[in-house]
Amino acid sequence: MSEVTPEPVCAKEALELLNCVASASYDSDRCAALLESLRQC
Repeated sequence: MSEVTPEPVCAKEALELLNCVASASYDSDRCAALLESLRQC
């Protein structure tokens, strides 16, 4: 039987923020918005 593991809390938001700050085309406004969405998660 395969066991389904739940997605970690706020994983999507954290990953999007990490990708934003690591991106070569860093956009501070976009990253700030993603940080705010992570805080509200």
